[in-house]
Amino acid sequence: MTSITKGVYAGIDLALPNRRRTGFGLINTDNNTYYVSTLSTKEEIINSVLRRPLSLICIDAPLGLPKNGINRLVEVKARRLGLRLIPPLLGPPMRWLTIYGIQIAGELRKYGFRVLEVHPTSTLRVLGMSRQDFVKFITSGLRGPVISNEHEVDALVSAFTCLLHDHGCTEELAGLEDEGSLIIPRIDCIPRVISMSLFKELIDKYKDIIISIYRLGGVDCCGDYCIIRVTDWDYIKELRCNVYGLMIDPGQVNELLRRPSLIKLLLRRGGINRLIAYPCITQDKITLLSKLGFTVMNYFTSMIVH
Repeated sequence: MTSITKGVYAGIDLALPNRRRTGFGLINTDNNTYYVSTLSTKEEIINSVLRRPLSLICIDAPLGLPKNGINRLVEVKARRLGLRLIPPLLGPPMRWLTIYGIQIAGELRKYGFRVLEVHPTSTLRVLGMSRQDFVKFITSGLRGPVISNEHEVDALVSAFTCLLHDHGCTEELAGLEDEGSLIIPRIDCIPRVISMSLFKELIDKYKDIIISIYRLGGVDCCGDYCIIRVTDWDYIKELRCNVYGLMIDPGQVNELLRRPSLIKLLLRRGGINRLIAYPCITQDKITLLSKLGFTVMNYFTSMIVH
């Protein structure tokens, strides 16, 4: 497993100025520390950034305006993945926040910093973590001050998304020209990227899940060490090999529940009754699937229901 390159990553959970609700977070992999604070003004944000040699800055706020309507193509693409972003022009407060975010990003880029748009709630959903999970995750491996509020938590999640992006472990949801883009984690490469001691406990905990991930389409059978991501249930019906489990998203869960004959077929097959949900599914769906006879795991969480 390749070791991660060290660096310093900043996250900003942006709020309108003069309200002391902007979270600022740093993850420093040079010395295994984190830092958080709650800021108020644009000057405080800029000064906090300029004090440090940063590898990358990630901001939790829209950094582009829609070409039409209140949504960008970014929001449309995110919804298709089960992620919910507030439209950048949904009412005056979001309009002001979007314009403010564009201003902050523009000033930071003038200083030569790389700045990206992120959405902490979406990052956590992809990772299958709650905010409480994330705080425990970070504080168990890094030294730092008390995290005082959700703005500081979201700033650290933003910084963590920066870290993943800097090592090729994110994907971009791009908008139309000049609308900007959103960066979200790529689950399939996280085990390869996060190999330093900070995250070793997390990887060890889920090593029975994180073995191999294969997309459908010409995939050879690889036995009990293979996870297949479902894109077509009819393809799965014809699968003639054992696998560790099936990675599914909420849309495929809904389709499966509408097909009783498919459920019976899967439950008769060894190794096809283990479902790994990504992004995470709700507890009621987990309970229903488990009652039908499936073992369900929300990806990157400790929840395993038999």
